[in-house]
Amino acid sequence: HVTEVSEAVARALALRPEGTINLASGKSRSVAEVIETVLRVGGLRAEPIRLPRQKPALHLAFDVSRLRDVLGPLPEQDFVEGIAGQYAHHLRSRRQPVGP
Repeated sequence: HVTEVSEAVARALALRPEGTINLASGKSRSVAEVIETVLRVGGLRAEPIRLPRQKPALHLAFDVSRLRDVLGPLPEQDFVEGIAGQYAHHLRSRRQPVGP
């Protein structure tokens, strides 16, 4: 979520740590899980078309131990709450006029 990323970047800029820090949740989420969550929080009725995989699924979860060691505890928003907040923001921004 943008709040968590902003806090982590601000801390990193203040501390100036050396080396690489993975800025991630440390949790693996599938594309299907993200789509199902967006549909659920948006109250949308749609059935995603599931095609057979062409390649084996990759389950990536980044190691965030250095992130926590260097930057300390960071705020963590629940995944579903974050999606719901972004969806609500999207709906509000669509109602606003665009341009001068």
